[in-house]
Amino acid sequence: MALAGLLRRLFGRLRGRSAAGRRRHAPVVVQFDDQGFSTLNEDGERSGIRWQDVALITIAVEDALLPFPYWYVGGKDCLLRIPNDAPGARELFFEAFPAKIPGYDCDATYGTILVASAALEGSFVVWQATAAGRDRE
Repeated sequence: MALAGLLRRLFGRLRGRSAAGRRRHAPVVVQFDDQGFSTLNEDGERSGIRWQDVALITIAVEDALLPFPYWYVGGKDCLLRIPNDAPGARELFFEAFPAKIPGYDCDATYGTILVASAALEGSFVVWQATAAGRDRE
């Protein structure tokens, strides 16, 4: 699909470029397996969540000096903040999430990314579990 290729290139451009065009250093690394995924920060602290506990995925564009997207993935007892340019993030968002989270839609995610990329700040829901907790939107 031409649209999917265009969106992947756009997502790639959003990944980790500073105003001067230099690659930003992501403060976390993302890892995942069949049980769930985790983040490892530069201090060696690891946080994780099991696939079945994921209840919400959002993109927040935050404005410290320059607007930058962060993904927030949370469940009942955990909320992980993932910089858009974190090593392993792209694979998590576009390979692991569709495979492990029922109802996660890559096409809808690309649409949310497009909306978020035009924003200077704000929060954008990518996916969330329904109130019943079993069926997912």
